[in-house]
Amino acid sequence: MDQGQARELVAGFVAAFHAAAGSEDLSPIASVATDEAQASFLVESHSATRMPLASRAAVPAGARLEVDLDRIELPGPGTIVTRFTGHGFTRPDFTGEVTLRVHDGKVAGVHFDAP
Repeated sequence: MDQGQARELVAGFVAAFHAAAGSEDLSPIASVATDEAQASFLVESHSATRMPLASRAAVPAGARLEVDLDRIELPGPGTIVTRFTGHGFTRPDFTGEVTLRVHDGKVAGVHFDAP
């Protein structure tokens, strides 16, 4: 995966996240993620919470994500890392680094790390 493909995948994930968060229907996530995709959250260095990506726990109603598409890094095959800011989550200053694991062109996992 090159930088352009990674940017496209992240932008597609964010668009699907916003569509799912803005409706009762979580199916937009399925268009960009594997059926088994998981989300995890590590906040203030506490133990990570893990859940299905296509769930209200991972995609809160009304939530928004901002990602820095210009700072995408590709530290290894199938891994994309960039900065994020989340709005509408339980923590008001939900900012940090997001890592997307990719399998066959779809998101297989998302990890939010908000120190």
